[in-house]
This record gives sequence, C-alpha cells and structure tokens, in this order.
Amino acid sequence: MRAAAPKKRGNSTAGARWALAAFSLAAAVWCVGCGSSVGPGASQVAAAIENTSTGCRLERESRLALGGLKMSAVKALVKVSGKVEGAEILRSIDRVEIATYLVPRGYSCGGISRNNSFDSVLAARGWWRMVTERDGADASWVYAHGDRGGDLDGLFVVDLDGRDLEVVRLEGRIDRIMAEAVRTDSGAAGDFVAQLR
Repeated sequence: MRAAAPKKRGNSTAGARWALAAFSLAAAVWCVGCGSSVGPGASQVAAAIENTSTGCRLERESRLALGGLKMSAVKALVKVSGKVEGAEILRSIDRVEIATYLVPRGYSCGGISRNNSFDSVLAARGWWRMVTERDGADASWVYAHGDRGGDLDGLFVVDLDGRDLEVVRLEGRIDRIMAEAVRTDSGAAGDFVAQLR
C-alpha cells in the first residue's frame, strides 16, 4: 500500500498575503493612538533645556512610557485584579511618560530656573504654564494642555532638583484626575490649588 501524497495547501502567495495582513493589523493595533499624542516628549524638552542653557548637560537615567495598547493592557489588568487604589484615576489616563535625567558632575542646569528655555517648545504644541516654583537653582514647572472643547487633556511637570531633572507627561481626562484626587485626598489637593494662586 502506498502512502498518500500530502495535500497541497493552496497558493503560497495567498499565505504571504495573509501573513502581511496579520503583521500590518498587529502593528496598527500596537500603535493605536500613536499619532494622537499632544506631546512633546520628555526627550524634546530635555534637548531644549540642554541647547539653551549654558553649561547644561543631561544624561537620561530612566524612562517609562505607556500609551495605546500598553496603557489599555495596564487598565485591563487593574480591572481584572479587582479593587485597586487609584483605579479611577488610571481610567482617565490615556498616556503617561516619566523620564529622569542626571546632571553630570562639572555641569549645571541651574540657568533654566531663570531662563525657562523650554517654554517655547511646549507653547508651540499648545501647552501653557500653570505653576512655577523656584528655590535658588532648583525649580518646578507645571504646564497644562486643553482640548478643543476646553477640557484639560494634558499635564506636564518639569522638576529640577539639584543634579536630577524629572519630566512627567500625562495625557487623558486631567479634569477627572484632579476631581478624583480632590475626592480621595482633599488636603493635598488644597495645597496644590493654593500653589496655583
């Protein structure tokens, strides 16, 4: 008895098309919302600080960025795990980027506390300064961004503390985040509002 010949699986071109379509779909899903960021990113702000502050040099120590599918996965994990503190706030966040930079020995970025060089980088993308706090060469800035309806959809924090520069960018329903923060810790929210005055 002869063994049956293996069946042909059809056209290899059709298989290649399916593979290409599957890859394209996966890339599109992974990048959902990639182009919708109100940016700029932390690296653009750090570069503006370096380029316009004499004697300033920054070395990135760490960076965390979540958006699109990654942020959706985090939200799904929180939802599945049950009641998690801060879950209401997390639901209102679409993107988060946190970056920490080190000012190496022999360099100083203290000049940015006097010459806020990155204002124009943020203003070009629709951000406006809400809060500025200075203490000698150390300084902190909080910027906001609004959507077309007038709601806050972005919060950007730049903090220079000695030899560390931290940049935090949140995108989403910032108004909801602030309301939830007030609901859960009215004392801290009151301190924040007092700084806005």
